Amino acid sequence: MKYAGVFFVFVAALMLTSCSSLDQENPTTVQMQKSSVTTFVYPYAFMTEFQSVPVKDYFTFNDAIRVTVPGVPFKVEQMFALIEYLPSPDMDYSVSTLLFLGNPNAVEFTIPVLGDKNIVNVEVFALPQRNIPDLVTNFPYDFCQDFDKLNVNNWSASGKNIKISCDDAENVNELFAEIFYKAGKVIVYLGQPENTTFEIPAFGDMGVTSINLFGYSGPEDYRTASVK
Repeated sequence: MKYAGVFFVFVAALMLTSCSSLDQENPTTVQMQKSSVTTFVYPYAFMTEFQSVPVKDYFTFNDAIRVTVPGVPFKVEQMFALIEYLPSPDMDYSVSTLLFLGNPNAVEFTIPVLGDKNIVNVEVFALPQRNIPDLVTNFPYDFCQDFDKLNVNNWSASGKNIKISCDDAENVNELFAEIFYKAGKVIVYLGQPENTTFEIPAFGDMGVTSINLFGYSGPEDYRTASVK
C-alpha cells in the first residue's frame, strides 16, 4: 500500500506537469497565428511633405513629355509630377494625375506617358533627401505609377486642422493631398485613411484656399508584409 500511494502521487504530479505544459504552449500557438497577419507597409511617414519645384518649361514629343527644371535648392530623394491635361481635344475640362518619377537626378528629364494629350500644366514636387540610402535606390513605386484625382465632397479648416470628406477615399490604399495656401502649395502623404471623413493636422491656419486628393487602389497584396 505504501508503494501504491507513492505511485499514485507520481502519476498525479506527471498529469499536472503535462497540463501545465499544454497551457504554456497555447500562447505560443496564438503568437504564431499573429505572426502570419499582414498589414500595409507605407513608404513615407504620415504628413511627409513634398515641396514644389519650379518648372522652367516642358514640351511634348512622341507621346512623351520633356520637362526642364532650372535647379532644386535642396538634394532630392524622390520626385512626383502633377500633370493636368484635356482627355480629348473636344472636351472643355481638364483632369489631373500624380505620377511617381523616382529620382531623375537631372535638370531635364522625360516622362514617357501622356505626351499624346493636350497638356495644360506640368508641376514637379520633390522629397528632400532624408539620408536613408535604401530609399534612394529602392523606390516604393514603379516609374510613372499614377495616382488618380479623387472627388472631394467638402473640406473646412479649423485652427491648424483641415477636415475633409471624400467618399472616393474609402477604397484607396494610399492617399496624397495637394494643399493650396497663401504662401504656395505642398503635397503631403496621408497613408490610408480610416474613414471617408478625416483630418489633416496642419496647414489649417495658413490660409488654405483649396484641397485636391490623389489616391491609388492596388491589388489586395499591394505592398504587404508579415507582422512579426
